[in-house]
Amino acid sequence: MHQIRRPHWTERFQKSPYFLGAFLFHLIMGGFLAVYIVLPAPKVREPDPIAIILPIFSPISEPPREEPFSGEKSEESGLPSVSPATIPIPHHLEMEKEIMRVDRVSAEPWVVVKGEISSNSIESISAEVQQKSSDLSKQGELKNNQDRKNFIQQWYQESERNSSQRVATFTIYVGKVSGLNSRGLILNENGVEGGPMANLVAATESWGRQTMKPKLSSKLIDLADESLMDKAPPFIFLSGSKDFTLTEKEVLNIREYLRVGGAIWADNGLAGIGSRFDIAFRREMKRVVGEVEFEVLPIEHPLFQGPKALLQITSIPEGMNYRHDPIEIVKVGGEIGIIYTPNNYTDMMRMVFQSPLKFKGNEPVIYSSHEAELRQKPTTPMGLWLGRESYFRNFEPESCEQVFRVGVNLIFHLLSRWQDRLG
Repeated sequence: MHQIRRPHWTERFQKSPYFLGAFLFHLIMGGFLAVYIVLPAPKVREPDPIAIILPIFSPISEPPREEPFSGEKSEESGLPSVSPATIPIPHHLEMEKEIMRVDRVSAEPWVVVKGEISSNSIESISAEVQQKSSDLSKQGELKNNQDRKNFIQQWYQESERNSSQRVATFTIYVGKVSGLNSRGLILNENGVEGGPMANLVAATESWGRQTMKPKLSSKLIDLADESLMDKAPPFIFLSGSKDFTLTEKEVLNIREYLRVGGAIWADNGLAGIGSRFDIAFRREMKRVVGEVEFEVLPIEHPLFQGPKALLQITSIPEGMNYRHDPIEIVKVGGEIGIIYTPNNYTDMMRMVFQSPLKFKGNEPVIYSSHEAELRQKPTTPMGLWLGRESYFRNFEPESCEQVFRVGVNLIFHLLSRWQDRLG
């Protein structure tokens, strides 16, 4: 029987490329491993040890007394000559004991003198600085007072005397600033025809005990205009219900106006703390007067009660929708510079009464548009009146009257607040 011939391993090796590749790979890896094991690894130089040397503490002893200098002066510099000195380096530093030599002291263009300043000198310097600061402060306050006197005198230029007292004749302005909507104003081609402040002017003249004779400017006063200081209003009324931002010119003008004795009365036409106008007004006034906090005006303030109050007021009136947040102020120069009524008194003062301010059967007199045109008088807005039980709650004669009383007292106080201090 014929025997089957098996192929030689060399033949199988040649005919199997996978076997050939695996053989070569293991051969190469074996060679690398043999070289790594047989040949010695290179020596790595160890880093030099780092020694941390701590000083040797010894008991504190009294320093040696300095001997009086007995040397001679150097001919070159005129300073005392110093003999060579040796300064040994402590042995515990494990360094070579080298000697540092100071051959001489050379003349320098400056000399450092060591010494102590007595506590009396420090106190005297501090007192002198404080005195100069106080003097500058007094000079600044004297200038402010003089500027206020000059500014306030313009409020009474048109004043006259009746049989018993002086009657102040002055102009009230509604302010115009960037982005602020003046709520409730009645405008025509000639300017301001009516609105909350026009109604308050009428109430002031009726209830002012013949001490005030105000008139409302038909033109809005632009707080960015240079003429602001020339017009010299006792206060400027601002109202609105939206967010707004003062320009840099408005900020500077208002700041100067407050410095010389003026005042800003702002009313929130969107009643309530945290409303758009409330946030904007507080933010913008900080740009004017700095980080000064608003403070609550207490009911015991002379604006409301006492001999300096025109009308005696025992409680802060509620505003639109029965809002009853406190009235707030910012003082400038020790007196009210900014007064803020957050309860929307603007809309409350849009109610019009017959003169004198009385009610007819507990109802305000409301004219139709045609009748108002014939009478040439502003009217109570019909929308506010009809919506007083839903959208404009508290728009009632009794409530509005209390708001007018506060407004009359406020005008009187802002007009007279500097008299006692400035004479």
